[in-house]
Parts: sequence; structure tokens; C-alpha cells
Amino acid sequence: MNLRALAPAAFAAFLAAPLCALAQDTLLGRWRDNAPGSDPIGTLVIGNGSISVGRLVTYRVKPVAAFGDGRLFEVTGLNRKRDPEGCGPNGKVRYLVVQPLPPAVADVTEAAIRLFFYSGASPPTVDSIETDVALCSVRPFGR
Repeated sequence: MNLRALAPAAFAAFLAAPLCALAQDTLLGRWRDNAPGSDPIGTLVIGNGSISVGRLVTYRVKPVAAFGDGRLFEVTGLNRKRDPEGCGPNGKVRYLVVQPLPPAVADVTEAAIRLFFYSGASPPTVDSIETDVALCSVRPFGR
């Protein structure tokens, strides 16, 4: 076996593996705002290490764990002094949760998600997040 021929192929496979994983992640990418017309916040962009909402707000995040059929992220930074979605004593979002939504109408295959903005000191739980006092807001998005 020729190692010179095998090395570039192995290196290419090594580099392609994360890209394949990203391509399969259905949460990454752009999502349009599905909020009522009187309450828009803008396009949502989920990337590796960041979640941007509208044109002005970007949260730096790190994935924490699965959250039901979605994902829980810890906010590690913000590109602004004031958090527009924050609430609670410190006025800042500490965790973001992204969950897929089932289609609202049968035979509709458009993907939809909801984004939870959570300000609690410890991570939320799947069972209690919707009634937790640290829940700042929940926003719908679609493809």
C-alpha cells in the first residue's frame, strides 16, 4: 500500500467529517421571523458558536445538551451592552433553547422552530421551561 497516496485521502476525510455533520444539522442556518406583524424581531441565524437575532444582536453560545428534541445553549457573550430579549434581575439571557415545532397543518413540510430566551441562573428543564418565571420570551421561526 502506498502511504503517499493514502495520506491525502485520509486528510481530506478528516476535514470533511465535520462538514458532513454540519450539513445534517437541521437547526443550523437562516430562519425567518414568524412572529405576528406587530412584533417582529428579524431573521434568526444559528451558526457554530453564535446565534444572531435580527441585524443587531449576536449571542456567543456553547452547546450544553439535548433539550427534548431540541438543543440547549449557554450564552457566553453578547455583542451589545443591553440585551434586548433579557429579563430578570440582571436583564440578561443566560440560556437559549431551540426546539423544532411540528407542522401546524397536515401535509405541510416546512420546517419551523421556536427559540426560548431564558435568564435563570441554572439551566432550564424540559418539563418546566414554559411556566418558569425566568423565561423571558419564546419566538417562532420558519424556513
